[in-house]
Amino acid sequence: MRNFKSINKHEVSELLPGYNCGICGYARCEEFAGAILKKYITLEKCRFLLQEIYAENLTILKSTLKEENTNCGR
Repeated sequence: MRNFKSINKHEVSELLPGYNCGICGYARCEEFAGAILKKYITLEKCRFLLQEIYAENLTILKSTLKEENTNCGR
């Protein structure tokens, strides 16, 4: 696992499928990534991210965001 001070919107959006489909309620995956970081929405709102092909990305995002939330409380 990598060391980081803070994850940013670009890093989150790189782990998203990138279809910009709007199913989650946001027009672009980058907007969705920003909403995730602000805790406006959950990762599970991206239907594509729940597919087997993106399972590793989902695991990485959940782990990274969990660490980010833990580090914010310190």
